[in-house]
Amino acid sequence: MAAVRELDETRSVAWDAYVAAHPQGSVFHRTAWKRAVERTFGHRTVYLWAERDGACVGVLPLFRVSTLKGRALVSVPYGVYGGILADDTAAEQALLAAAQQEAARCDAKYVELRARYSNTLGLPENDLYVTFERALPATPEECLATIPRKSRASVRNGRTKFGVTSEFTNDFTKLWDLYALNVRRLGSPTFPFSFLVNLKAAYGDAMTVQHTLFEGQVVAAVLAFWDRGTVIPYYSGTDDAYFFTQCSNVMYCDLMEAGVRRGYTRFDFGRSRREAGPYHFKVNMGFEPAGLHYQYVLRGLADIPKINPSNPKLELPRRIWSRLPLGVTKIVGPQLLKFIP
Repeated sequence: MAAVRELDETRSVAWDAYVAAHPQGSVFHRTAWKRAVERTFGHRTVYLWAERDGACVGVLPLFRVSTLKGRALVSVPYGVYGGILADDTAAEQALLAAAQQEAARCDAKYVELRARYSNTLGLPENDLYVTFERALPATPEECLATIPRKSRASVRNGRTKFGVTSEFTNDFTKLWDLYALNVRRLGSPTFPFSFLVNLKAAYGDAMTVQHTLFEGQVVAAVLAFWDRGTVIPYYSGTDDAYFFTQCSNVMYCDLMEAGVRRGYTRFDFGRSRREAGPYHFKVNMGFEPAGLHYQYVLRGLADIPKINPSNPKLELPRRIWSRLPLGVTKIVGPQLLKFIP
């Protein structure tokens, strides 16, 4: 049997060491995500630590979030992976029981565990999302050949016809501008600029920003995490006025090549909704989808909450949002995002 207690700051290093050693650990399980989200959004955290015979046998990061469906415990908000990491079924069950007890204490309507892999919890699941990951080749020159013919031609066209190039930078401003532009077009709110600042403070050199340029102008940008041999592009944005330059295809091929030069062996293209535009873009770049296992403990709800763009009830608000001035969405969006984790 495992004893479960809440993490105290003296064990943060041990927590991160456990996450780094666990085969299913992710950058979102690390305490760096905790620090960045707390400082930006103010959500209270409940990080659960399972111990047996003095050794850590499991962890579960949880955040108390007031959502559009009421209070929830989410693992983890604004991240695509989360949920329980454990050595065995007993530790997994002990952490789930502790999460249920915490949900009762704070009167949460539901618990959401954004598990990447299947497990033995037997909870209701949402199969809306998939993720994409594959191995990187041995040399940067081989990256282009791993991309299917049509997208490979787009990369070549962007590079040779339009002279599109990429470079790493310490400037987050263009990334935030382009990301806000893209999510407004999709009818979704953006995060505050301070989130990028807090992420960099938390992750340091394990997080970078790459600019992609056309005629000296930044037309696309991507934030990437670098974790245990895997390159993880996360937030990105492209100026739709420059789609003709094929800058998105060039941007990701350039990032793959940069990963190989750094000695990284895998590329995690991240989460997409099934059959949405980014889903097809990633498939066309040669990646195969793998289903995610977002699981729920429902306490005050009859069904799994559908706080996502696929919900027809959100179609009208999304259309209205996409027509608002960009400056307005940059101010109001971060306030809304607190409730849409």
